[in-house]
Amino acid sequence: MFIGLFKENNIPVVIINVYSSCNLQVKMQMWEELKDVRQREACNSWCILGDFNYIRSGERRGINRDSSNKKEMQGFNNFINSVKVVDIPCIGRKYTWYRPNDKAKSKLDRLLTSFEWLQY
Repeated sequence: MFIGLFKENNIPVVIINVYSSCNLQVKMQMWEELKDVRQREACNSWCILGDFNYIRSGERRGINRDSSNKKEMQGFNNFINSVKVVDIPCIGRKYTWYRPNDKAKSKLDRLLTSFEWLQY
């Protein structure tokens, strides 16, 4: 986690790089820890980016594309809403992970920013 200032206008920012576990319980614990950090920090300009190892609706194609539990997916969406960030869409490719045979693909990596971050 990096907490600092934008050089041009001295606006405080928080940048967090994520590499999430494949284990759902570990992911949920990470989400709770990030929520706690978000509540503790007075800074409003947030950027959380990296491999969340989780999908939202419509972000998987190929083998087992329907295997994600809707309740778990809702939990990830609730996390995104609770830390008050926006999931920035990819430009170009929709997916960030591809099985070597290209029969399955998912969006596992993402950039989440606060609305305040987008104003600068």
